[in-house]
This record gives sequence, C-alpha cells and structure tokens, in this order.
Amino acid sequence: MTAKKNIQDKIKLLVYVVALAIFVASCANEVAPTGGKKDADPPQHVSSSPPSQTVNFREKKIKIRFNEYLENSSFARTLMSPPAATNPKVRINLKTITVTLPENLENNTTYILNFADDIRDINESNPVKNFTYVFSTGDKIDTQSVGGKLTDAFTGEPVEDVLVMLYKKDSLSSIRTTKPKYFAITDRKGNYSINHVKPEEYSIAALKDQNMNFIFDQSTEKIAFVDESINLKDSAILVQNLQLFTQPNQNPKLIEAEQTEPGKLQLVFSGIVKTIRVEGALAERKHISYFNDAKDTLVIWHEAIDKKEDTLYLFVNDTLKDTARIKLKPILIDSARTANKNSLRIDFQHVKAGKAAQIEQSFYACGVYEALKIFFSRPIAEINDSTPAIFVKNDSTGQQHFPKMSIDEKTKLFSTVEFPKEENSFYTLFIPPGKFLDILGFSNDTTKLKFQTNGAENYGGLKLKVNSTSSAFRIVEILDLANKKLHERIFVPGAVGKTYVFKNFAEGNYVIRVIEDLNKNGVWDAGNFDERLQPEPVKYYREIPALKGGWEAEFELKLD
Repeated sequence: MTAKKNIQDKIKLLVYVVALAIFVASCANEVAPTGGKKDADPPQHVSSSPPSQTVNFREKKIKIRFNEYLENSSFARTLMSPPAATNPKVRINLKTITVTLPENLENNTTYILNFADDIRDINESNPVKNFTYVFSTGDKIDTQSVGGKLTDAFTGEPVEDVLVMLYKKDSLSSIRTTKPKYFAITDRKGNYSINHVKPEEYSIAALKDQNMNFIFDQSTEKIAFVDESINLKDSAILVQNLQLFTQPNQNPKLIEAEQTEPGKLQLVFSGIVKTIRVEGALAERKHISYFNDAKDTLVIWHEAIDKKEDTLYLFVNDTLKDTARIKLKPILIDSARTANKNSLRIDFQHVKAGKAAQIEQSFYACGVYEALKIFFSRPIAEINDSTPAIFVKNDSTGQQHFPKMSIDEKTKLFSTVEFPKEENSFYTLFIPPGKFLDILGFSNDTTKLKFQTNGAENYGGLKLKVNSTSSAFRIVEILDLANKKLHERIFVPGAVGKTYVFKNFAEGNYVIRVIEDLNKNGVWDAGNFDERLQPEPVKYYREIPALKGGWEAEFELKLD
C-alpha cells in the first residue's frame, strides 16, 4: 500500500507541475484582449530599435513597438522614400512591427518609412496617420520640409485624407504612372507636412486617392498641383498651399443604369455630360428627363410601366457611347388605379415613395417674403381643370385665396404657390382629389397642407458697395451661411463702383462668394491637370455683418 501511495503522490505532483507550466506559459503570452469600452484612440508609439533618426545606419531590420495590439495589414500604402530597387518587407506580431530592409541601400542617404494609415489597432481599426521612421546611411539626417494647407477649390473648405506628393523636378506627369518620392496625408484641417526631404527641386501635387494606389488613374479622383517646381535647395522650410478640384472627364462613360422606382430610371456617368441623346422604344414614349446639378446623372421619368425591360442607346456629344439594357418592374395599371394604389403624393418637402396617401401634417414655416413651394412624388403631366379649384384659407380670418400655380419646367416635380400672404398668419392649402395627373397616369388624393408665415420684423436689408479697378470679369454671389442657399447673383464685368440694395433678406448670417470668371461663360470652371489649367479663383468674404430683422446692414466689397 505504501508503494502504491507513493506512485499516486508522484502522479498528482506531475499533473500539478504540468498544469502550473501551462498556466505560466499562458500568462507569458501576449494575447489581444476582448470586450470592454470602445476604443476611439489610435495606437501610440512606444519605442523603436534602432531609434528613429539613427545616422550611419547599418541594420537589416527595424522593430517598432506600440501600446496596442495591431491589426494585420498588407502595408499597401507604406512607402520608403526615396524608393529602393525592392520594397521593404513589413510584418506584424501583436504590438510590434518588424521591417526587413532591402539590400544595397544608397550611401549618405536619408530614408523615410512612411506608413500612411496602414497601422491600425485590432479593436476598432483606428489608424495612426502619417507615422514615419527615419534613418540615414550617412552621418546626417536631411531636414528640408514643405507643408501647408489643402482646400477645396470651390468651397474653400479644408479636405482630409488627401495625399500630398513630391516628384522629381519637371516630372509632374508621372503622377499617372509612378508612385511619389515623398508624401504626406492631410489632417482634418487640411494641413500637411512632408519632412526630412533631400534638398532639391521638386514637382508637387495632391490626390484624393480613391483606389489607394498613389496613382492618378480614376476620372473621379480629385487633384491639385502647382505649375512651377518648388525649390528646397535654398529653403529649409517651404509653405505651399494647394486647391483640390475634379477634372472634367472628356470622355464620360455610363457606369450605372437602373430603375430606382416605377417609371424612374437613373443613368450615372463617370464625368460631366455636355450633350446627350437617348434613343430606344422607351424614349419614343412620353417621358421627362433632366440632369442633376453636377451634370453626371441623367434622370428619366417615363410612362412605359407596362414593360419588363428596354434597351437604351446613348449618344454623348453626338457619338454613340453606350448601350444599356435595363430590367423594369411593370405595374398592373388598371388594378392599381381601381384600388387607388400608387397615388401621387404632395408635400412641402421632397416627396419619397411610401408616405401615407392622405397628407395632413403639423405647421410648416414659410417666410412672408419667400416663395411657397409644394413638391410632387412624380413629375406632373397635366392639371385637371374640371375638378374644383385649389385654394388657400387664412385659418384666422377665413379668407380664401385662389393661388397661381407655376410648375417647374425642368423637372415637373415642384410648383410655386403664389398668393398675397399676411404676416404671422396660419394657412391651409386645399388640393382636391384628381387635380394633378402624373406621368404614370396616377392622380393625387385629397390633400390639406398647413403652414404659417412669419413677420416683417424677421427680415432685414443689405446695402452692398462693390468697388473694383480691375478689368477682370467676376461673379458675385450672396449665400445663406447656414444652408449655402444662393440668394442673389450679380455680374461685375470690369472696373466698377456701384451700390446694390437688397431687401427682404431673412435675418441670419450670410457669406459672399466671388468667382473670377476667366473665360466669361457665367459659371465656375474647374481646372484641367492634363492641360495644366488651374481652377478659376474663388474667394469668400465671411466678414459680412449678420443681418438683423428691421435693420439694413452695409458692406463694402473690395474686389481688388
């Protein structure tokens, strides 16, 4: 029994030792934690071996450690500047990045490993932007740098996550085929800084890189560039601001064609379309077509809701560019009309399908000096004069008005309602059933829309003094700062000293936008990288005083 007990004790001891070893080993391994509060911060750099900015560098590998577990990455956006014959190999192990450098690096050269936004934590994929590791194979680190601000050429707003890139002098065209020599990514304020640059002359450009390959190869990618080379030989620090724009696509192609709802087709192109002709069986029937404001999407409303499919032939700029075969969802017209389905809907806002047929909503605010608009769910084809008249009733006095209805000629999707409005009053707009007939042949149900007006005390005036001694042709626009709505537009054809008086501006903040119309065509024109044309200059005057009700503000606009 004693010998047997000794064997049992030894077995128990062995099991205990093995279990303890497994426990210790599991504690020693670094394993990414799970659960807990959502992580909103990017990983923080802890240490590097060798340290960044080491000179006389002779190592083959670099280890960079962070305070969080890192997400696996292909490091597709990581570049070494200047580029070597082969790319460095980068891998992740928990919190550590190991970089294996290529052979035969150049002597007396400062190298920059720019990880772009490839370094991310494993929990929420928060990126570390513009993280760089710098070393030199010589006895000094290059210290030249260029930085500045990148803004949208038309809005003037800063643009985030844009590549700003340096190329060899006079090689700007290589942005279409070659990755840059140096780069940085703009922050949320549009700022960028490219550091540790070799003192030479460079070409500089910026790219909103949609497919993340450092190449300007997409027609919808925004670009910015500087015409002349920048000199970093004489200047240790250079400030260079850039303006981003979308280059007009000279050969737009159809990229999407679909039916978005019964009777409505949407054709999306890869760029701005100047002229288009649509042919096919569907186009031969009654239809309404129009482009969006960006001129890259054609909307076609048609009456052929009994068809299951159709083929469209698109002639862009008088040349056959595309053929689109579109699947359609037919509607059983007779049964739909009998059951009062798919009726036309009317509201004060843009109408979407699926809203209740009977619309009676809370009060809508309408300025006493502003146009009242109603919107339709489908384009209007006809107004039925045999039905009772549309009228507006003052809910306080009971007085009725028969308004003038002006349907938008382009889209047929909204109408202006004109009648003499009183201040601070409540109204109801009555639209009898069957008054409007849409392009599909459906009509509206009984509709009552309630709204109220404000008073004259909510409106002010603006006296704008425009002064210019230049012969430049300019477009001056006054916009509501809150919603960027255009209120007034005037054209200044050259040297002028003139005062414009505007009345009945709703109180609030406004901004003035001035476009230098270089080709005098009455609109803003973007640039063209291939032709080395910059976008037309746009300037915003934000110091215009706030407009207050019952007051007239004055502002002097000095265009020069």
